Amino acid sequence: MFQIKLENLLKKVIQPAFLRPERAFLFAGLVWGICFLFLTPVNQVPDEGNHFLRACQVSRLDFVAETNGRTAGGMLPRGIALFKNHYDSYVFDKTKHFPTMEIVEREKEFVWKGKEVFMKFPNTALYSPVCYVPQSLGISIARLLTKNLWWIFMAGRMCNLIFWVFSVYIAIRIIPHFQWLIAGISLIPMHVFQSASMSPDAVIFGVMVLFIAMVIFLGQSRNIQALSKRAHWLIPFFIIIPLCKNVYTPILCIALLIPWKVAGFGRREWILTGLLALASIATYVGWAMMVQSVLSEIHPIEHFYSAEPGVPKINPAAQLETVIQHPLGFLRICLHSVSAAWNVWYPTSIGYFGWLDIRLSNLYYHGMYAYLLILAVIHGQAFKKSQIFAPALLFSSAGIIILHFFLAMYLTWNSVGDQIIGNMQGRYFSPIAYLVLLGMAFISRFDLTRSAGLLVILVSGGSFVYSVISVFTYYY
Repeated sequence: MFQIKLENLLKKVIQPAFLRPERAFLFAGLVWGICFLFLTPVNQVPDEGNHFLRACQVSRLDFVAETNGRTAGGMLPRGIALFKNHYDSYVFDKTKHFPTMEIVEREKEFVWKGKEVFMKFPNTALYSPVCYVPQSLGISIARLLTKNLWWIFMAGRMCNLIFWVFSVYIAIRIIPHFQWLIAGISLIPMHVFQSASMSPDAVIFGVMVLFIAMVIFLGQSRNIQALSKRAHWLIPFFIIIPLCKNVYTPILCIALLIPWKVAGFGRREWILTGLLALASIATYVGWAMMVQSVLSEIHPIEHFYSAEPGVPKINPAAQLETVIQHPLGFLRICLHSVSAAWNVWYPTSIGYFGWLDIRLSNLYYHGMYAYLLILAVIHGQAFKKSQIFAPALLFSSAGIIILHFFLAMYLTWNSVGDQIIGNMQGRYFSPIAYLVLLGMAFISRFDLTRSAGLLVILVSGGSFVYSVISVFTYYY
């Protein structure tokens, strides 16, 4: 009797037919994320030190950055400056590995106290406070229990990870199809690594996938009453997404997948929809103007980043005029930029850990891209040809976001007339992977859900072991 019960239990755990995708993701995301959270030393994620400073500022309810001379930042206790500067000394210095016991002993020196000093973090000062809600919540809770900055920092990381994990968990539960595809994309090592840090990527990834899942859920609904009652779920996203990162605002276009006519929408409902769109645009423009008000106090604008001679001579207005006059030339610059930076884009979309100094093998990267394509193809739902509008809208939205990203970076990070758009990484386009791969799944006529589940479990398990070992051996 005991043997029969044991066999039944093993079947439920091992066989993907019995394993629910949201539970698999919840377990994998939390375990994998916690490993990254504690193995990755402080500030060893791109711009993490400055993200921490911005999160500390937001936790004090200081939502708008201050300017000081030719830069931006905020007033924070001196102990935070000592903590950040100590860990910044390890960045890019491969001779300084992290002796665990020495770090634990020194943590007592870094506490949240001291006279307030101005700390500059110009590249994160312009981020909306929405991007730092989970981190600042973790920081605020930890400050009630301790003044030790290492624990405060880790609490910010933990809340960030929890927000991302549960956002994706809810998205997988909501979406009527493609659950394993959502889980597989979300368990790309770079997604987990960034979400287990102070980076706002966790909020951006979580909000985006949740919005996509809700749109597809409502888009597949043909129940008038249910659709009418649940359409209001989308309202917060029209405000939050432009504030998370305004370059992703075009993703709101996929709301056109929802069959509003089925819901019995009349003139009044369309007026409300138009007002909602205007609210989204107003949010986008409003935050842009607020950021511009900060930038306007810094002359010339390139000193916002640095006063070094090599800093680009930034002039967004002149740059935009050049793009408008030569749109085809701008498209050529975009293609040239992709070609020139391909060796950075290709790995950073999948997994490039630390401060972009822990690179995995090229064979692994090739395999992961092949895995994602296969996963999208075998997780189709045999939709009718009449529904070709769905993949077309997903693909076009992804294309608009990419162009929007190129334009934003070109205006704010490059000299007028530059022929290459710099400072781009593949992880910036991670939310777009959901649009592209879901578009492919809509087109596919294969429905091998069980095989998709098994594939996600095997690949994610292997990626977990490989990535965690890579981070551990590099730092310790």
